[in-house]
Amino acid sequence: MKKSTSLLFSLLLTLVGNIATADFPDALKQHYYPAVIKPHHIKLNAPQIAEQSSHVPIRIESIQRPEQTSHITDITFYLSHDTSTPAASFKLNATTMAEGLSARMRMPHGKNILYSVAKLSDGSVVGGEVTVKVVYACNGGF
Repeated sequence: MKKSTSLLFSLLLTLVGNIATADFPDALKQHYYPAVIKPHHIKLNAPQIAEQSSHVPIRIESIQRPEQTSHITDITFYLSHDTSTPAASFKLNATTMAEGLSARMRMPHGKNILYSVAKLSDGSVVGGEVTVKVVYACNGGF
């Protein structure tokens, strides 16, 4: 009975691990291969509904780093409709704080998923995502 319990537990851990990494599209994962993007480590602040597609504000609230001694070397943003090219990218050094980094982005009308991926100095890669719906200013429609 003990073997079956440990087998079930390891199977459950494998499934949970696969679910957690399934958040990012395959095209985006290929950019950072062989590193695995650890999802849900970057907390982004963006409006749920934006009225101007050319001025959607985004802000990095926090980044959970696996090791506090590592620093962020670069942060890249991708939009769900085109994950092959970055929407914005920032290079950082050891003294630059990523928390609080803000920008305004152009997004197409409709539902957009904004992915952020950060490379760390220790070689690990963390990510996060937020959904923004861009509507026409006057009626809230598409």
